[in-house]
Amino acid sequence: PVHISQLMDEDPSIFCASGYNDNGFESNTGDWNRVLRGQHFMALGWMLSRRIFDETKDFWKMNEIWDVAFAIGMSQDRDGFIRECIFP
Repeated sequence: PVHISQLMDEDPSIFCASGYNDNGFESNTGDWNRVLRGQHFMALGWMLSRRIFDETKDFWKMNEIWDVAFAIGMSQDRDGFIRECIFP
């Protein structure tokens, strides 16, 4: 099995991993081996890799409201690529 942190290390387009799914109904989440990707804030219960944190830490310092910093950091990387969160 691949661990989520391993996916985050291998795929630079992954901004975060969340343990929560707004649509986490049984019909959507029955497969423990599947993750989904989304370009929106995944609610509480998420993690960043050290690489992503180091890349975006200045946004966190500039914004008192943490979800604003989250959205700015997620919007795109230094090369202009959109990043996504993965979730169950």
